[in-house]
Amino acid sequence: MKIQEEFRNEILKRQEVIFSIEHSSTPVFSMLQEKLAMHFKVGEDVVVVKGVNGCFGSSSFDVRAFIYDSLEDKHRMEPRMRKKKKAEGTK
Repeated sequence: MKIQEEFRNEILKRQEVIFSIEHSSTPVFSMLQEKLAMHFKVGEDVVVVKGVNGCFGSSSFDVRAFIYDSLEDKHRMEPRMRKKKKAEGTK
């Protein structure tokens, strides 16, 4: 894991990181979240992986992630997932 860019965003109370990683296939977001948490010595619950970009035929991937100061800051800034409504009946 090689960090390409690191930026502290004081207004949103987070650290924005862009790094590259070598992997045989597209890495899973949960694995990247775990690696970032270990590298920056924070909990996995405050790390948000935003995107993974790779070039065809290459094993190198660029990853964009946010590391929030606290769980409350993360909940305030990140969109919440909508719950799917259960179908009342089928037509």
